[in-house]
Amino acid sequence: GIDKAQAEQLKMMLSNYDSMDISFSSDMFGLFDQETTQKILSRFIQQLRDQLGEDAYEEEVKPQIPAIVTAREKLALLKDANLWQSGRYKDYYTDLTDIAREYLEGEFEIDAIEMTSDEILSEVRKIHLDDLVFNKLEKTLTTADLVKFAKATPLSAENEEAFKNINSFVEESYTFHQELEKKKMEEAKAKKYDFEEHTENQEMEETK
Repeated sequence: GIDKAQAEQLKMMLSNYDSMDISFSSDMFGLFDQETTQKILSRFIQQLRDQLGEDAYEEEVKPQIPAIVTAREKLALLKDANLWQSGRYKDYYTDLTDIAREYLEGEFEIDAIEMTSDEILSEVRKIHLDDLVFNKLEKTLTTADLVKFAKATPLSAENEEAFKNINSFVEESYTFHQELEKKKMEEAKAKKYDFEEHTENQEMEETK
C-alpha cells in the first residue's frame, strides 16, 4: 500500500499524463511495438485514475461564500452607486431585486432567479416567515415590477424604503433561518439521545 502523501504525488503525476511528451523505443519491454505499448500504458493509467478517484483531476473547489455575505456586499455596492438618484430607476430596481433573488437561491434553495415575482412570493410563503418580513419583500417586488414593466417613477421616499425593505428582509429572514436550522439540529440530537437511551434500556432488560 501507499501512504496519503504518496497517493497525492501519484495523483499529480497522473493528472499531467495526457500532456506529457513520452517516447518509447520499438522494443520496450522486449515484447510490444510502440503503439501497443502506448495502449497498454494508457489503459494502466486509466485504471489507476479510476481507483484513486476522478475528483483528483478536477480543480480545487473554492469554499462557497454564504448567501448572506454576498447579499450584504452587493447591497452596500448598490447603495454607493446612487442609481435612482441619477434617474436610473429601472437599473436600481433590477439590481435590488436580483440581490434578493440570488439571496433566496443561496440561503433557501429557491430558484428565484428564473421566477416571476408571484412565483417567488408563493415559494417564500412556504418558509413561514413573519408577515411583516414577508410584506417587505412583497412590497418591493411589486414596486420593482411597476418600474420595470409599467415605467413607473417612484418617489425618493419609495426608493429609499425599497432598499431598507430588502436589506431588512435579508437580515431578518437569515436570522429566522439560522434559528430554524439550530432548532432542527437540537431536535435531531434529542431524538438520537432518546433512541440510544431506549436501546440501552432494552439491552439491559434482555440481559436480566
